[in-house]
Amino acid sequence: MFNLNEDTRIIFDEKQDLIFDNGKVCPKCKTSLGEFLRSGVVGCANCYKVFEVEIKDMIFRKQGAINHVGKVSSKHISKIKIKEKIKELEEQKNQAAENENYIVAEALKNQIEKLKGELDNERL
Repeated sequence: MFNLNEDTRIIFDEKQDLIFDNGKVCPKCKTSLGEFLRSGVVGCANCYKVFEVEIKDMIFRKQGAINHVGKVSSKHISKIKIKEKIKELEEQKNQAAENENYIVAEALKNQIEKLKGELDNERL
C-alpha cells in the first residue's frame, strides 16, 4: 500500500517501473523529480540539495547503505588499528598524568613510542 498525497503523480518509465513524482522541481535548473528519477541524472549542483531525500533513498535501495564502506587492504587495516590504539593510550596517559599517576603515565608513554616505531617500520 502506497501513501501518496494529492500532488504525487504516478509515472511509468520505459521498463514499466513505477516512478513517483511529487512535483518537486529544482529552482535553479528546473529539473523535475520525475525527470531525475527517469534519467538518474541531475541538472545542476543544487539538485543534490533539492532531491537529497530521493537520492539517499535511491542509494539505500541499490546498495543497502548510505555510507560507502569500500574495501581496505589488510596492511592498511593494521595501520588504522595501531593509530586507534595510540590515540586510546594517549588519552589514558593524559588521564594518568592529570591524576598525578606518573608511573602509569610513563609506562603508557613507552607503549605509545613502541607502537609509533611499528608504524614507522611499516612505512619502509
